Amino acid sequence: ENKAANYKAEGDAQAARIIADARASEQRIMAAARRKADEIRNEGQRIVSQIYSQFQEHQDLRIFLDKLSALEQAFKDDATIIMDSRFAPIDLFNIEESETTGTLDLDQSGSVKTITRSGQITGHE
Repeated sequence: ENKAANYKAEGDAQAARIIADARASEQRIMAAARRKADEIRNEGQRIVSQIYSQFQEHQDLRIFLDKLSALEQAFKDDATIIMDSRFAPIDLFNIEESETTGTLDLDQSGSVKTITRSGQITGHE
C-alpha cells in the first residue's frame, strides 16, 4: 500500500509538471500568435489608410466602386429588384456615351486614361 501511494504521488507530480509545461508552452504560442495577428492587423490598417488617401484624390472613383459594391450585394442572390434608375446604385445603368466618370493614371506611366460610363478607356499623354 505504501508503494502504491509512492507511485501515485510520483504520477501526480509528473502530471503536474506536464500540465505546467503545457500551459507555459500554450502561453508562449498564444503570445507569438497575438504578436503576429497585431502585425497583420497593423499592416492591413496601413494599406487601408493608403487606399483611403488615394480615394481622397479620386472621389468619383470611390463613389463608382461603392456603387458597384452595392450592386454586387443587391444581386448576389437570385433577386428581382425594381428601383428608379435615377438613384444609386442603379444609376450606373444610365449610360450616356459622352459622359465620363473621370480620369486616372492607370498604369502609373504618366499617360492619363479616361474611363467613360460605357466602360471605354481612352488614353492620352
